[in-house]
Amino acid sequence: MNLFINDIPITIRKGQDGPDPGEINHTIDASKKQINKADLLNHVFIKNVGVTEFDEILDLVDTPVPLKLISLHLSVKDKKAIKAYLKKRYKVVHAAGGLIEKKDRYLMIFRMKKWDLPKGKKDPGETCRQTAEREVKEECGVDVRVGKKIVTTWHTYTMNKSPMLKRTRWYRMELLNDSKMKPDEREQIHHLAAHAPLLLPHRVRADDRRGGPVVRVAVVADQQVLEHRHLREDAQHLERARDRKSTRLN
Repeated sequence: MNLFINDIPITIRKGQDGPDPGEINHTIDASKKQINKADLLNHVFIKNVGVTEFDEILDLVDTPVPLKLISLHLSVKDKKAIKAYLKKRYKVVHAAGGLIEKKDRYLMIFRMKKWDLPKGKKDPGETCRQTAEREVKEECGVDVRVGKKIVTTWHTYTMNKSPMLKRTRWYRMELLNDSKMKPDEREQIHHLAAHAPLLLPHRVRADDRRGGPVVRVAVVADQQVLEHRHLREDAQHLERARDRKSTRLN
């Protein structure tokens, strides 16, 4: 499960599954030690997490006070119970979006001073695939063919002082027609840009597991970005792209 709270990616695994040793700085056993803010530094793995411990961890992470935590990996005793607790703590909103590709480039949008991926909330009666296709059409003005589901992400935010949890299903998409591509300024989308994998904005990396690129969509607050492994971030390109006018995919 991919959960994001205040820019912090939280990966939730069942049983004793854990991250690769090189991905973490230290490990904590929640059954032996109570977690506090001082423990949440850099990349942390917490194992043996039950609902009670999970509640305490969320209280520590879901705060306006900045933490020095970069990523958090949790190994939970009962994944179904954790999901049920999240749905009880937050109001769940369903959404869908897409990774639009043509050859080796990906379409991204610039909204509210952040690079994003096109996505939006489900309308009544829609399937997630229909939502993803409609949102891409509305926000970018392009026609796509919806492919396989990539991943589901969850991220928290506040609306009218109520805690919300957005569940977004992401789909790989093939670009069919971009002749009428235009950013939807009604949705505060000011730029569209196509990025090659090596030049994608912040938090885009690559992962070649399972024989091909496995896309992990990360949500940072209300910003959706792709997270691949092993490709470098290119901050200079990001700054240039922010000032770039809408361009067609070549």
